[in-house]
Amino acid sequence: MDTGYLTMEILLSPISCAAAVAALVQLTKRHVMDVDPKWLALAFAFITQIAVLMHGGIIGVTAILLMLLNTLIVAGAAIGAFEGVKSLARAVKEDEDDAN
Repeated sequence: MDTGYLTMEILLSPISCAAAVAALVQLTKRHVMDVDPKWLALAFAFITQIAVLMHGGIIGVTAILLMLLNTLIVAGAAIGAFEGVKSLARAVKEDEDDAN
């Protein structure tokens, strides 16, 4: 069954999971203005990694520790990608302002 953009197969890849987390943060940060987007990214990364852990079906101490480590990696990748795009957009805007 095709469920669209977010499938479990997509979330199994850390980079795809980071992209999904970044998209979820961008969609929800307007509605949750009191929360820093970095905390939203961490929360969404945690939720997606719990889903990946449950999908795998193996729950133990090692799996939980790896899930927590993956949560930090996915959140860091999502935050880093957003900050990179934001700084690039700022540099392009400064170049355009200097040209005018």
